[in-house]
This record gives sequence, C-alpha cells and structure tokens, in this order.
Amino acid sequence: ITTPKRVTRPELCGDGQLILPMGIACVVAWLVGEQIYPGLYHAQMDATSIPLLPDHWPEALRGTHRVKDVLIKDDQGRVKPVVTLFVEETYGNVRRKLESNRHNGFPVVGPDGTCKGLVRRRMLEREVKQVEDTYRAEHGAIVEMPADTPVLLIRIMEYNDITVPITLPLDRAFTVFKKLEMRHLVAVDSKNRPVAVLTRAFFMPTRITHLVIHQLESGEVGETVAESAIA
Repeated sequence: ITTPKRVTRPELCGDGQLILPMGIACVVAWLVGEQIYPGLYHAQMDATSIPLLPDHWPEALRGTHRVKDVLIKDDQGRVKPVVTLFVEETYGNVRRKLESNRHNGFPVVGPDGTCKGLVRRRMLEREVKQVEDTYRAEHGAIVEMPADTPVLLIRIMEYNDITVPITLPLDRAFTVFKKLEMRHLVAVDSKNRPVAVLTRAFFMPTRITHLVIHQLESGEVGETVAESAIA
C-alpha cells in the first residue's frame, strides 16, 4: 500500500474524521501483509532476477570473509582471470573480447598490468563503431578492416574508478559499493593488478551464504578476518 493510496481514500469519502482510522487500518494491513508475503515489487524483482541489495550487510556474515575468499573459481580452485583491456588496444582484440562475453565493465591496464581505470561496454561499442565508420569512409565500405587498427581507450575510460584490495573484509567492500552507488568495483592484488570486477550480483547475501555453506561442506574454508587479525 503506497502513501498516495492512503491519502486518496479519505479524500474520496469527503470526511476528514476518517483520516486517522483509515490511516491506522492501512498501516496495520500493510504490516500484516508484509509478514505474510513480501511486497509485489520485491516479488517482481525476484521473478526477473534483478539483484536487490540490502541496506546493511547481514550481521551473521560481518567479519567472516574477505573479498578473495568468495571470488568465482574454476574446478582446480583457481580464481577465474578477469577480462582486461590495454590503454592502447587493437580493433581485433577489442571485437574478440566484446563478442566472447557479456560483461558490462572492463578494467583498463597499462603495459605492466596495473589498473589504470575502467571502460564500460556501451562506451567501448560506441568507440569501435566510430573507428569502423572512420575507416570505411576513408577506404570504402567493402574493404575489410585490419585487426591491428589501433583503438585508443584513453578517450573513453574512467580514470577515477575506485578499486579495493582483495584482502579487504567483504562487509567493507559492500559498504563502499553501496554508499557510492557503484555498478562495477574492481578488486586488485598487492601490485594493483585487476583480479575481479565486483557487481551487484556478487554482493548478494544469498550468494555469499550458499558459497560459505559449500565451503563448510567441502572443507575449503580458510581463516576468517578475525583469525587473520589475531595471527
């Protein structure tokens, strides 16, 4: 029950004395409904698989794991490599990486592999199209574009993108992601090299809980944040 509905109903009856009892009835009905089943909008978000983050990190998971403990790993227990792009790229490499995955954000690295920023898919696709249009305008539409044509990401990348170390406690990384209303948060190692790109789906408490349960059952649980601090 939304606020406009609670206000509109007393206006329809034209009796100001009904505002208080109708308001109380609406609030009680809303509280009872919330106890029976979540709101309609939340149910629709679950049905469409839209990640909905809580306002605060669950106390049961606070201080239990670091970012590196819950990264996606392969069958051999190794963290899956993150898809990165160089500041000075080639047309063929950019096209290949765009077509091989559905990521919406790519860390941009320098020649030494350190993180220099982030570029979003829509900006990258726009830049690639502009490079294609420019080349075809100069050489003709039927000429195939060379794979080594340079694509400079320096014009479209985000330089001030925030990064977090993979050793950061998970609840603190969540706070940074939530407070700054981010869509992509790059996790880096001790040498500032990208290890993973954290999104809303990564911070879902249900995902973390299921992962922790799996680690407990398989005996793969490492030391907690508290244990590491004591050591």
